[in-house]
Amino acid sequence: TWIDKDGTRRGDKIGEDLQTGRKWFENWRQSAHEEEHDQWQEDIHGNLSGGKRGCNEDGIEWIEDWHEDYEDGVLKEKMVEKKYRNKSGDIWGEKCGASRQHRNRWFERWYDNGHEKQVDRWMETDNGHKEGEKIGEKQDGTRWSERWREERVESGEMVERHVDKWWEEASGNKWGEKEGENVPER
Repeated sequence: TWIDKDGTRRGDKIGEDLQTGRKWFENWRQSAHEEEHDQWQEDIHGNLSGGKRGCNEDGIEWIEDWHEDYEDGVLKEKMVEKKYRNKSGDIWGEKCGASRQHRNRWFERWYDNGHEKQVDRWMETDNGHKEGEKIGEKQDGTRWSERWREERVESGEMVERHVDKWWEEASGNKWGEKEGENVPER
């Protein structure tokens, strides 16, 4: 354990399980304004996983979890997830990941403030195609959804885009709309 001139306390640990070959690492920091705890491990195949936790002087608590999977020393897949909570109980977060095998990247953002919640997810492929959805609801029963898709050519130019949206109010009223366009190739 160390104490910096400003009073920040910090420390770290390193270890290895001799039977499994798993190595682990941990470090932490605590100041008058924020705390952070970080730990991760590596297995005998080189796969990594870990997480961070902390809070800041504004009272926002946060968690970050991640993993990286390797095959023959090459990164095969990775994922990161972050979650936050403020003093009033609102929560929000995001996830992202990538897979070399499936040649795609995926993303998710979400929030829940006690009155309304929404999730926004999408995926992108190496060739530029994107597809996603946004789903939400309010405490009064109102719900909504949006699904979309973009097709692209190798140069990255969009050739097609489609969006479907719908809403349903707590009173039972429903409505929706569809949009789409085909962009001619040049």
